[in-house]
Amino acid sequence: MNARALVLWSELAPLDADPPRWSALAADLPASMTVGVGDSLRESDRRLRLLGRVLLARALVRIGAGECHGLTFDSLGRPHLPGDLDPSISHTGGLACAAVGVGCRIGVDVERRQSIEPALYDRVLAPDERRHAVGSSDPDGEFLMFWTMKEAAAKADGRGLQHDPLDLLCRIGSDAQSATVQVEAVNYRIRSLPLPAGWLGSFATDTPRDLGFTAEAYSFS
Repeated sequence: MNARALVLWSELAPLDADPPRWSALAADLPASMTVGVGDSLRESDRRLRLLGRVLLARALVRIGAGECHGLTFDSLGRPHLPGDLDPSISHTGGLACAAVGVGCRIGVDVERRQSIEPALYDRVLAPDERRHAVGSSDPDGEFLMFWTMKEAAAKADGRGLQHDPLDLLCRIGSDAQSATVQVEAVNYRIRSLPLPAGWLGSFATDTPRDLGFTAEAYSFS
């Protein structure tokens, strides 16, 4: 069977408009999916974490894996599922995203658009990446694009940002499917996520172009 992956995302605001919905969503999750959800001090962070788990559960059903009761997290916080399933979750201000891969390693990262401190350009971007970002019409947007590419690839690698971001080398291709991030000897293929205005996101996988890939907003209505 060919490798395939599904990415789902949702904004927080529609659910915040219906507060009782949160209890119902939490009650529908298997116990393993709720571990650590309440650890955050802020209610908005708890809700984003819960939304990420809910989206992962919905993605598992949509991709044909059914309900899963075996979600675990390693010492670096990376989620794991049994068998050939590989999950990834990300959330940022106002939006959560979850992905599941079948037969492949994956990672996903989303970020809200924001102003970037100039010092971060030198701490995160390699020289070629920095020149590309600074020379563009949207330097902060390009910075965040590179950041999500690097973090998605680092998540797929499994070690996250234990890596120095400067060592994660981005290559922008001629089309939407040819961007890559090199993590040591592995080149992770990158896909930009078509998120709503105000957010940027990237998906990374170790699988070549023939990956069956779907990325879309999830509606709770």
